[in-house]
Amino acid sequence: MSDAVKDRLRIAFYVGIVLAIFIFLGLMRDVRTVQLSAEDGVVDLGSADFSGRVYAINGGWRHYPGELRPPESMPQDADHSDAPGARYGSYYLRISVPDNERYTLNMISIDYATRVFINGELMDDIGMVAERREDSSPRTDRPYYHVYPVDGQVELALHYANHWHVRGGDSTIVTIGAPRIMAQRQARRVGYTSLLMGYLLTASALFFGFYVTQPAVKGHLLFAMLCLLILVRQGLTGDQVFHTMFPGLTWRVLFAVEYLDICLLALVMVNYLNALFPGLLQRPVYLAVHAVTASYMLTIVALDTLTYTYLLAFYLAFMAAVIVYTTVRMALTLRNPLIEQMLSVAGMVVFLVVTLWEMASYVIMPISMRPAFPMMPTAMVMFVLTQGNSMFILLRRRIHEVHMRVAVAEARYEEAIRVQAEKPQVLLSDFGLARREEQVAYLLIDGKSRAEIAGALDISLGTVNTYCSRIYQKLGVTGRDDLMRLLLTKKT
Repeated sequence: MSDAVKDRLRIAFYVGIVLAIFIFLGLMRDVRTVQLSAEDGVVDLGSADFSGRVYAINGGWRHYPGELRPPESMPQDADHSDAPGARYGSYYLRISVPDNERYTLNMISIDYATRVFINGELMDDIGMVAERREDSSPRTDRPYYHVYPVDGQVELALHYANHWHVRGGDSTIVTIGAPRIMAQRQARRVGYTSLLMGYLLTASALFFGFYVTQPAVKGHLLFAMLCLLILVRQGLTGDQVFHTMFPGLTWRVLFAVEYLDICLLALVMVNYLNALFPGLLQRPVYLAVHAVTASYMLTIVALDTLTYTYLLAFYLAFMAAVIVYTTVRMALTLRNPLIEQMLSVAGMVVFLVVTLWEMASYVIMPISMRPAFPMMPTAMVMFVLTQGNSMFILLRRRIHEVHMRVAVAEARYEEAIRVQAEKPQVLLSDFGLARREEQVAYLLIDGKSRAEIAGALDISLGTVNTYCSRIYQKLGVTGRDDLMRLLLTKKT
């Protein structure tokens, strides 16, 4: 079988693995969810099937911007507005459902303060809702409420305040379903998040271990850092794991950490690209990314959330331009790409495009226009899989090259011994050298410089110096010339 055929089979195998995991995660993450919107604050689910599915109501609420209305006045008052962007206000939603059943409602609050009324009764205060910013405070939560309909109706009224984000008030997504199905949905989400975070942590530890054993390969360290940063991002946004783990941290700290994590992801990604594809990013572009990202990070640290969430749209536009530039450069420079390069490029492009799309949808688009399925976590898995496979293939190729270089040097050494007039000669095996020390010695005898040896064995120059000192000490010589004279002379 030719090498080209083997390469195609490897690509098909790796792509098959990625697609299989993609499908598995998609099936695992959620039970069947029906997406729909209200009409003038009303949703009719009276004939809906709640036995195996849940219903996510996304948009179409009655909206009263700039007013914190009493819940009882909202059903009768048709004077409402669809205008988004208010910093505080009220929402109203009436859901018709089959009577004599119990239901579970689920909502999400990230950077909002929300007061929740169900059937006219105050159910929850998520943070502090107020007309003024100084009197209000948001809180992240994913509350679940168990409710009984009244005359086949569930009335949901919300007071909200958002004085901290680029957008004003948008209606939240409310999911309703039978308690058993909603519990199953929550268990799947927790399992999905745990699996994803465990996967990222394992990948990070594995490649950090590779870096410890091969410190000359900076790509291993950068990839381990990427996995950790993606894990932090998932922990902040995927079912808000970190909010649960660190309840004492304020929303401002967690919000800033999320945005700083995005910036660090961009910096590490650029350096990873440079390590994987030397010369891909021209120096002015490389420096521009670092300068713009550092400036935006200073903005996050120094200014308030409202300011730096406005600026995020500009930062994302800049990074989108960098992605387009990088993709074009890849297409122009990688004329005959190796298998690991093709895998790396495919995973990287998918990950970057999906990340920018989801961040842009989160910052710029209203909730009703955002994608229902969170694509970024699955794109993370695809990215880690493709990069991991790419790094494994590269590692295997480098190990093979190291063995070949050492084999060539060893063969030359044996040939030099063979041509001696008398035997036996002094052999390396007479001195009890470790395997790596023997490899370094063979390359020294072959005339390689210490820098060339470091490159041939994928180790640092300092490690080569240490091996040389040990070799000279064990053989009782002071340098390469003495080593050559000792090993290529007759034994007395």
